[in-house]
Amino acid sequence: MFEILKPDKKSVGRRLRQVKDELNLSFTDFGNRLGLKKSTINAYVRGDNLAPLEVLEKVSKIYGKPVGWFYYGELEEYIELYLRKLGYGKFLDEYPETPLKIKDELFRIKTNPIQSVTISGGVSIGTFE
Repeated sequence: MFEILKPDKKSVGRRLRQVKDELNLSFTDFGNRLGLKKSTINAYVRGDNLAPLEVLEKVSKIYGKPVGWFYYGELEEYIELYLRKLGYGKFLDEYPETPLKIKDELFRIKTNPIQSVTISGGVSIGTFE
């Protein structure tokens, strides 16, 4: 039922460019920090090639965002991509706030595990003991 979405190399490139720009680095400086040639990092930023995990791990340490963010953006972006993949695009077009509401609900459940959602969709207070 659940599949992992494949990262979009153009989106990953946009996020890498965001990091480069926010850190005010040239392509040469950015590449040097990562141990890459200017042409290699440029290809990743343009989205011609998908940056490998090792590169994203290095950028993650420099920028402070998790590797998953480079692949999929914020959690609500991933939720939207996933729902669109499942065929809910028209629904999301009518209710664009849905991914954010799902994210908020996930964090609410995580921070308050005693209140959980039942299989039928209702809310159950307490724990199963």
